[in-house]
Amino acid sequence: MASVFDPPSPGGAVLFSHGDTSYEFFQDLGTGRNGERVLLARPRTPTGYQAKVVLKCVALPEGPLPEKYQRTRARLEEEVRLAQFLQHPNIARVHGLFEMKYGLCAAMECVEGFTLDSLLSIAQVRRRYFSESFVLYVGAEVAAALAYAHTRTDDEGVPLGIVNRDVNPTRIRLRPGGGVALTDFGVAFSRLGGRVATTLPRPPGDAIYAAPEALLGETTDARADLFSLGLTLLEFATGRHLYDPGDSLG
Repeated sequence: MASVFDPPSPGGAVLFSHGDTSYEFFQDLGTGRNGERVLLARPRTPTGYQAKVVLKCVALPEGPLPEKYQRTRARLEEEVRLAQFLQHPNIARVHGLFEMKYGLCAAMECVEGFTLDSLLSIAQVRRRYFSESFVLYVGAEVAAALAYAHTRTDDEGVPLGIVNRDVNPTRIRLRPGGGVALTDFGVAFSRLGGRVATTLPRPPGDAIYAAPEALLGETTDARADLFSLGLTLLEFATGRHLYDPGDSLG
């Protein structure tokens, strides 16, 4: 049976309400890494429309709850719990978790601006790439966000061991004012209590930007994120991926 979260939905259709705020459908963004439906919505309050938000939604199935639903729901709940430890200007904010009779939604900041992936596509068409200073600026801003995440501790001071595991050009956005944001910790590893273990026989993020140890199914740490950032910046600077068989970076 189709759920309220399944596309297509008419523009402006109310997905759900919370208090005096209704969340209206704006755009379907597809399926997330953990199998959740990702939507763009416009919150509307008595004073008018507010800034758009990204919704990650899990529809409640009819009948017995399958294991896949339970795991997807648990991962979404974990992402929201982890977000309370990730309050940094270069990390997209998570606003909260909303439970309804027909499912669960997490509302997250919709970072305006271009992804690095979009900028790369434009640069490749124009055959003009970015200055060294600009690449270094973007790299430093993302590295600052990662350093913050990698060193976070829980409320008792115990290291959380956070690893993003999905640093790539689609997850980095340049804000209209010049800021840089890392937009997703949905497949992050952490030592947060009650976390859902990852058992997939492949990297949880984009394999093209994964560190070798992630590709081999080995344990990863903060260095894997830095490797992924390095691949991203190399491509941002040259327009070519390190593993592209059609070009040589030598």
